[in-house]
Amino acid sequence: MPKDYVRLLLELAGPFTPLEKPTPDDWRSLESELGLEFPPDYKALVSAFGAGNFGSGLELKNPRASAASMHISRGTLLAHREMMDGLIEEFGVPLYPDPRGLVLIGSLDRQDFLLRPDDKGRRLEQLVWWNLDTEEVSDLETPISEFLYELHFGRVSHEWADELREYIWRNGSAPFFTPWRPSHQR
Repeated sequence: MPKDYVRLLLELAGPFTPLEKPTPDDWRSLESELGLEFPPDYKALVSAFGAGNFGSGLELKNPRASAASMHISRGTLLAHREMMDGLIEEFGVPLYPDPRGLVLIGSLDRQDFLLRPDDKGRRLEQLVWWNLDTEEVSDLETPISEFLYELHFGRVSHEWADELREYIWRNGSAPFFTPWRPSHQR
């Protein structure tokens, strides 16, 4: 029986009240707007946690999020592509809405997590990590929830993984997850 990584991540986070949790209708609307299908794992993870930060600021994009930095829509993806225009040519990394363009699903400073579409360009499948400072692009072999779980425990084999883990969770001094609170609720 496969591990339920979303449940394991929720256990690591401890008790919290998630806010801005996307509903199945939110996902259907986003997928219709983009003409893409998101992986069930990603939708389950974002739906369980809502808007917030893993560790010191890893944000996963959420169709329900009211904070601009956490929101995902056609408009936010087009704005991201425009901002990255010069780097797209330099790195040869296509971004949505280009054919086979990667879709931004998370970010931490100058490191992005993206999903690469399948050969037909419809289903988002492959998780990709892009570090803009070191100019590294890595295809990851796991869904996002499994990647976060294994990264937290130091079991990701990429040479950059330990540094990323330390950066996100500050060697254990940063909380595993902090739900986002609108300014009027702080």
